[in-house]
Amino acid sequence: MISALEMQTGTRLFHRSTRQFSLTVDGQALFQKISPLLSEIDNRIETISQQNRQAKGKLNSNSIHSSNRG
Repeated sequence: MISALEMQTGTRLFHRSTRQFSLTVDGQALFQKISPLLSEIDNRIETISQQNRQAKGKLNSNSIHSSNRG
């Protein structure tokens, strides 16, 4: 995915080595631009997730009442 993004932008976005990686200047600029969008996506996913965790629908409960007369 990172390689595809780098191919699409025509520039390296990360400095990579076997032990670490960091953003290049272009990577930092891109991250600053898309960071608010990523936050909004995360917020919307969380909202949807919370809505799906809430109970939905109608709960009907039937019980049989018996009395011992006898």
